[in-house]
Amino acid sequence: MVRLADGERKRSLAEIQSNENVRIRSILFSMLRDLCRDLGIEEGDEVTCRKAAPSVLILKARGRTVVLERDLARFIEVTEAVAQST
Repeated sequence: MVRLADGERKRSLAEIQSNENVRIRSILFSMLRDLCRDLGIEEGDEVTCRKAAPSVLILKARGRTVVLERDLARFIEVTEAVAQST
């Protein structure tokens, strides 16, 4: 985990736990960015981790369930999700 100049925490998607909400900050490689786009995930999206298994993450993004290997998730930077007001 790294702290940005504005105090925001930045870390890898592979580090998130079940039921955690995060915002996709950056997808580091164009091939991975293309794969994520095909799966329905883009930079700026908020995603929820439905289940964090040892080798895969089961995510909810844009109303869809997405399965992503942790090895790939290591190259996706995330920050805390923006809290929604009620």
